[in-house]
Amino acid sequence: MVEELATVAPVSFDGTDWRDGLRDYARVQLDTLAAHPNLVPLVLSRPATTAGNHRMMETLLQSLCTAGFQPRRALDMVYALNGLILVHAALGVGVGDAPQPHGELGQTSRLADLPAERYPLLAEAARASADRGPAARFEFALEALLAGFVGSRGES
Repeated sequence: MVEELATVAPVSFDGTDWRDGLRDYARVQLDTLAAHPNLVPLVLSRPATTAGNHRMMETLLQSLCTAGFQPRRALDMVYALNGLILVHAALGVGVGDAPQPHGELGQTSRLADLPAERYPLLAEAARASADRGPAARFEFALEALLAGFVGSRGES
């Protein structure tokens, strides 16, 4: 079951910039996990160490190495990206003893209610982010991660 979820995202960067390929991969993986919220704890506790997952990872590494990354760095990138996906999926459904999220903007709206005299920057930032939910935060984190990968090309 974990393999089925892990290998749903098409991994093909043919004619695609590696960043666009990773964006597509990350979005499809997150959407797949969001569509199967009851399986998120299973995915977190049982890594997909199957032939299908190995083929998918090999394809990701091959695409990244073709783009100029060393194999070791490419593997670090895949792990970092999968970590981002899994954390956002877990936050979206609540895992273990964590409470279920209360709506898209629950945490931000609670922060906006903090006393501005005590937490002026936090309250201001939360109010300014009132319309941004988990999807926007995922996109921000994804873009930040991809930007960091650019600087790591050739490093080992």
